[in-house]
Parts: sequence; structure tokens; C-alpha cells
Amino acid sequence: MFRALFLISVGLLISYGYSYLLMHSIWPFEGMTPEQKGVFGDSWGAFTSIFSALGFCGVLWTIKLQTDATQKIEKDTKKRDESEKLRDFENSFFNMLNILQTIINDMKVPAGKQTKGRYGRAVFTYHYLRFKSHCEYEFDIDDIADIDHGTFLLQQEKMFFAGRFEKYFKRRSSNFSHYYRFLYNVFKFIDESSIDDENKKKYANI
Repeated sequence: MFRALFLISVGLLISYGYSYLLMHSIWPFEGMTPEQKGVFGDSWGAFTSIFSALGFCGVLWTIKLQTDATQKIEKDTKKRDESEKLRDFENSFFNMLNILQTIINDMKVPAGKQTKGRYGRAVFTYHYLRFKSHCEYEFDIDDIADIDHGTFLLQQEKMFFAGRFEKYFKRRSSNFSHYYRFLYNVFKFIDESSIDDENKKKYANI
């Protein structure tokens, strides 16, 4: 833009200087009659096309500068919009994590006659060990070292323990239903957000 203004200024300065010399009969117009000045001016007619071409180039250059500036503004606007979307997403996401932490901290297993109470994250460990003992006691489960890999089917084992899990926690859902429901909604919020897949994976890992 500065170059274009500079060229325009130089052109105006030359035009003004030429006009001043012509009107005041200063060199190289000193001693010329009006007719001679006219003939001298006509001799510059060949340069008219050159100046017109330069003027056209100046117009094209100005259009290019305006196009570049518009593209830069659009790019900056897009970056700002993406940044605002990510900021809004993060505000909601980390607020949800704080709520999830509160839900975990509020979880508890009341103390029994022979057991002490469990609170917060300790509830997970407590129920995991209880569920493991329950499965080992109720069902004939082989040690992993004795598994026959020829007949072992992972999907079948998953279905088996999913059924056992459902029965075990049916009467203990008060501790986990709210937790799992909210955890599901956190992942759903990430999945349905407008951020890119790379960021979705990053926040899901968090």
C-alpha cells in the first residue's frame, strides 16, 4: 500500500512540475511560442499509452492489495471464531469435570458391623474387590494361567461378566447410577461439540 501511495505522489509531483515549467516558460520551454509548445507537447503523445498502462497496473496492484487484506481479515476472523468456540467448550468441559469430581467425593459406603465406611474414590476399590470375590465364590472361574486358549472367546467372557456385573450392582446402584450417567454425558458433550477430532481425543483422554 505504501508503494502505491509513493508512486501516485511521484506522478502528481512530476505533473505539477511539468505544468509549472510550461506555464512560466522555464527551461526547456524558455523562448517557445504557444505553437511550439503545442508541438512539443504532441511529441509526448507516444508516452500516453505507457502512462495508461502504468495506471492500469496500479489499479491491478491496488485490487491485489485489497484482496490480500480481505483474505487476511477473513482468516483472522475464522481463527478468532475457532478460538472463542474452543474457549467456550473448555469452560463448559472443565465445569463438568468439577461436577464429576463432586459426585465422586459424595459417594460413600456406610460402615457396617465388621467393615469401615468408604468414601470418594475408595468406593470404587471396595466394590471392585467385593465383585471379584463374589464372582470367584459364586462361579467356577479358572485362573488365567489355566485358560484353554483354543476354546476361550473374549466376547463370550465379556457378556458373562456384564451379566454378573448387572446383577451385583442392581441393589447398589445408588452409588454409581448418577456417576455413570454424568460420565456418559461428559463424553457425549465432547462427541457432539464443534471442535476437531484431534481436540476431541485430547479432552476425552483428560
